Amino acid sequence: MRGVIARARQSRILALDKGGMRANALFLTAALALALSWGLAAARESNTAAFAPIFVTPHHPVYEFLDRAETKGLLSNAELSMKPWTRLSIARALLEINRADSSLNHLTAVDKALLHFFAGEYRDEIRAISDGDLLRGLAPGPDQVFSDRLERWTRRSFKQDEIDARVGIAVAYSARRDTGALYRRHAEINGRLRKGSHWGFQVAFRDIAEWGKFSAPPPAFDRTPGFAHVDGDTGRTYYYDDPEALISYCSGSINASFGVFPLTIGRGRYGNVVLSDKAPAFPTVRLSFRPFDWLSLTYLHGALQSGVPDTASAWHRAAPSTAAFMSKYYVAHRIAYTGIPGVEVGAGESLVYGGRGVAARYLIPVIPFRAAQHSEGDLDNLQMWTDLSVSRLPWTKLYGSLFIDELSLNQLFKEDNIHNWWAWQYGAHVADFWGLIPDCDLFVEYTRANPWVYRHRYPWNTYDTWSVRGNQPVTAYPLGFWQGHNGDYLRGEVNWRPRRWLRLGAWVSQARRGGDGSELDQYNPPAEQFLFGPRTRTREVHVSCSVEWLRDFVLQCDMGRIERHADGNAGHTRKSWTSFSGGIAYGVW
Repeated sequence: MRGVIARARQSRILALDKGGMRANALFLTAALALALSWGLAAARESNTAAFAPIFVTPHHPVYEFLDRAETKGLLSNAELSMKPWTRLSIARALLEINRADSSLNHLTAVDKALLHFFAGEYRDEIRAISDGDLLRGLAPGPDQVFSDRLERWTRRSFKQDEIDARVGIAVAYSARRDTGALYRRHAEINGRLRKGSHWGFQVAFRDIAEWGKFSAPPPAFDRTPGFAHVDGDTGRTYYYDDPEALISYCSGSINASFGVFPLTIGRGRYGNVVLSDKAPAFPTVRLSFRPFDWLSLTYLHGALQSGVPDTASAWHRAAPSTAAFMSKYYVAHRIAYTGIPGVEVGAGESLVYGGRGVAARYLIPVIPFRAAQHSEGDLDNLQMWTDLSVSRLPWTKLYGSLFIDELSLNQLFKEDNIHNWWAWQYGAHVADFWGLIPDCDLFVEYTRANPWVYRHRYPWNTYDTWSVRGNQPVTAYPLGFWQGHNGDYLRGEVNWRPRRWLRLGAWVSQARRGGDGSELDQYNPPAEQFLFGPRTRTREVHVSCSVEWLRDFVLQCDMGRIERHADGNAGHTRKSWTSFSGGIAYGVW
């Protein structure tokens, strides 16, 4: 249990060698120059001033409200397969939900309370783009009064310079008891600044610590989000560095951002196979272009941590125990179509490459990566993916994603089906229990990653990024499905909100994972079967409760029963235990 604090996962800065930093500076400068030129061109063509692009972390609870509204048919043209959104985009979505409320697609009393609750948080943006009808019904309850007092204390506004600056704090504490006792604290100061209608800046500094008999960095293959840098001794105390910074520029239909900020791609709620929140965020340049309301194009280029020592570096020659790391990069582009109400279709390519400087071909946002990697010598790790969401049935949304790491049509239907490495996920979200129980939602989702998906013969091209401690690699966190390859995850969950401030939940799950294998097994026939090697199966049953009487002030508790079976060289082992956890947090998502 990382409880409330586990949801606080946001960006993490990765360690890079000097050569990598010089290369990063080159490609970031080039990409930003391109983004600004596009943005200025769009500004000349646009008659409507944009609102500064301040992004909202993908873990904010407003996205869950938007997801529920989409399932109920109250929100169309929503690109929820890619987050984060800007504050302005969320404000527009809240206005659309308010206008769509009718006898056919209606908000429950709790839905309306949540709508006004979030409208209070995004009231500046709502006032900027509407006549304020949604805000007129907003009664300032105790939660809003508390928030207003804190904001008046922290807010600085200089209208003569078109500058609006905000400063905030976040604190949390949690405890867990299962096989041992673990405690965690979280302290944070954050801020955002809007300059005029185009520039946005946001930053956060965090200090996170965990202590207890079994304290350790988050493991590679479980749902606990990872961190980029850790320090401490296993079984004592661990510290996590977790800074965040983002510079954004928007004009018309163009949006450009540069920094370290969490980013997710894919519809998976519990097992995202494309780009999940398991791995820490990494430095990224992101360009988005929306020529129409129903079409969006996105390009991003980021720097990962390879965890592979660079033995040719000056540090290694001076002291073999000290090593810089080889370079590693992630590049992707995605197209999303939302022209049919209640339907979102997305598709894209991604590519991981390293062991050299930045490849100029991958800096071109519109170039097909499959063709570009041929020109680069076929050294890199290319992936293709697609996602789909359909919410045209009453109270029901069906969604899924398909991730193709390698595809060989010639071997697809052969007994030795090697070189076809896929992962997929599909699920269903039912709102109001098909209209029978208001404010009670049902989720069912299955995720599977076949053997060798995300892997590569060259370790600097694997679909993951490492955490480090000093100049030593600690853990490799998958960018996609949190179990990595050769595993699956099935989960069913029920959430009920009897009040706006009270949420009750229960869920059951089963996770299975096979062996990790080696490159020799990966590329030589016969193809390994699903769940090959030592196998682990984990079953869990949990109930939870979350209370938020005051805005951003959350109390949460969870109780679960966990059963784990493992088959390996030592035979079959079975272990069961009960988990209790609780936490208190202010302003942590």
